[in-house]
Amino acid sequence: MLLHTVIVSFNARELVLRCINSLLECDQDVHLHISDNGSTDGTLEAIDGRYAACENITLYKNNENLGFAKACNVPLSNTSG
Repeated sequence: MLLHTVIVSFNARELVLRCINSLLECDQDVHLHISDNGSTDGTLEAIDGRYAACENITLYKNNENLGFAKACNVPLSNTSG
């Protein structure tokens, strides 16, 4: 069973990278949906650089800080499961 996980980030580069690594190391078949709220600390570049070839990650680049609930809804409106 595929486990869909939504991660919302805003200027939390190192924390998000550790979270991604941890979730990808688990024994579950996981797909990560990362909704970034317009980070300016290099979060997007770090994710793109390290995980560009990873098919288990979908990155949603929000132009502004939508807040947690709206940022969660961005990937949820684009996936099934």
